[in-house]
Amino acid sequence: DEMKKLAMVGMVMSLFVGAASEASFTWTNTGEGDWADGANWDQSGYIPSNYDNISIANGGTAVVSGGTRWQRQTDLGASSETSGNLKITGGVLGLWYNAYIGRNGGTGTMIQTGGTVEGNYGNGQGPYTLYIGSRSSSNPSGTGLYEISGGNLRADRLRVGEHVGPGTGIFRVVGSDATSIVFDDAKGGDGRVEVCATGILDFVLDSEGVTPITALTANFLDGSLLDVSAPAGVWGTFTLMTYN
Repeated sequence: DEMKKLAMVGMVMSLFVGAASEASFTWTNTGEGDWADGANWDQSGYIPSNYDNISIANGGTAVVSGGTRWQRQTDLGASSETSGNLKITGGVLGLWYNAYIGRNGGTGTMIQTGGTVEGNYGNGQGPYTLYIGSRSSSNPSGTGLYEISGGNLRADRLRVGEHVGPGTGIFRVVGSDATSIVFDDAKGGDGRVEVCATGILDFVLDSEGVTPITALTANFLDGSLLDVSAPAGVWGTFTLMTYN
């Protein structure tokens, strides 16, 4: 009858919602390996999805080279005396939540030479932040590096460094091959770039200059650094950043 049908529908809906709950994936390969290979994670051959938090804290390196890969919160070296690394050479890496690259005394690196990194991927409930060299509460700050030399990066917010050390946060743009580096309000963010006292915004020019950062607002706090370097023979006027 109708009551039984409604009960069955409710049961199916409950099962579907339950299946979408988040899990935590820890990287187990102490070397370099494919992000999409379940043998590199601790969840019995499964790989993370948009509902799942990921942690790389054993010195290993996950490589995204193709396809579309999703994850919720990202922790690379997010606790004292740990380290973790992520490379993006192709494909799409969708970040559904905050990403922490070096946090609370840990060390993290994220190196992008191609592909697309999309913050707040498919979510639209931000703002969510790309944190580089951060801390929580009274913990020591971490040491983090995000380096981009190719591909596309789009996110809600960027925060580089902290108000106190001992760690350092570095966001580095290498050359002009990256297609775009954008922080905007397309998905609920405010497009803010903030460089704190232990943060460095680093530009390494090539013969064509450098891919500029596009943001809606920028805030450089006391003690923050802007570092620009170029090979011998490169000179001229180059745009490093545009914002409203």
